[in-house]
Amino acid sequence: MKNKKKTIILLIVIILILIIIITFVYQKLTANKVNYEVSIDGKTEEDQLLFNGIGLFSEKYTGNIERKEITDGLSNIIKKYIPRLKEDTKMKTDNGLKKYYEKNKSKIKEEFGIGNEQDFISFVKDMKKSSVNFKKWDKLTVNKDTFVDDKNEKYSYFEMTVTYENQKKVDYSVYLAKNRTITPRFIVNIKK
Repeated sequence: MKNKKKTIILLIVIILILIIIITFVYQKLTANKVNYEVSIDGKTEEDQLLFNGIGLFSEKYTGNIERKEITDGLSNIIKKYIPRLKEDTKMKTDNGLKKYYEKNKSKIKEEFGIGNEQDFISFVKDMKKSSVNFKKWDKLTVNKDTFVDDKNEKYSYFEMTVTYENQKKVDYSVYLAKNRTITPRFIVNIKK
């Protein structure tokens, strides 16, 4: 009788330990699959740009730029720079784009990381081809499977998808500086 009670108590303890271990492992596995969402600096819900996947991305990133700086920078590109650039260049011909680039060369390099005229014209033409309303965005998803962070390089690379009004999506390739002293911090291109 005593041995039977000891066996039952031991079995119950083993089952409890197994339940605790399984619960812990399950939580660890699901925590790694969480798609982090961070809303950025909007005062109303309409002003917020949701970032999906930025948490997992920032875990792999080895640079010294803080996550808030990264999300603020990407937010500025999506919410301010791209809509303004599309508006400023919508009626310009190739010659007009060349003049615009010459006049705004340093600003374009700082905001988009575009350092030459041909890349700028290509970027603007890709923007113009799109029927997206760049002023009406919803969320930005970092495609974490595309993330490359070679320790010997100055930039990390990743791709992101921005969902705009009416669920229209635009894919971007992004190079992110690994040191805050490197300029430009972001090099952004529309993926074709």
